[in-house]
Amino acid sequence: MRIETEQPELRGKVLDVRLEPVSNDRFVMRRFVVGPGRPGSLLGYDRGDFNGPWLVQALVERLHRHIRLVDCDWVTDIDWDAGVVRIAADASSDEASLDEGPG
Repeated sequence: MRIETEQPELRGKVLDVRLEPVSNDRFVMRRFVVGPGRPGSLLGYDRGDFNGPWLVQALVERLHRHIRLVDCDWVTDIDWDAGVVRIAADASSDEASLDEGPG
């Protein structure tokens, strides 16, 4: 889904979501992972429990250095028909470090 916002660093696509368990079989979506949608996936390097070759990790980090985490609280609208997520103009975001794992 495409991101619409006034903040240039948050423009791009929804690449993934971060879920938080609320019970044994239920999860709540807490954050969107947004970025320009570079080729390739994160190959699991955004998960804290994955330790692959350092050279591959360095390449993945370089390709995806512009990804950001946006709390769901900043989402003002999701237009499923148009495939658009609208984020508030005053939204804050965090860098999505591949070293930290899900957050």
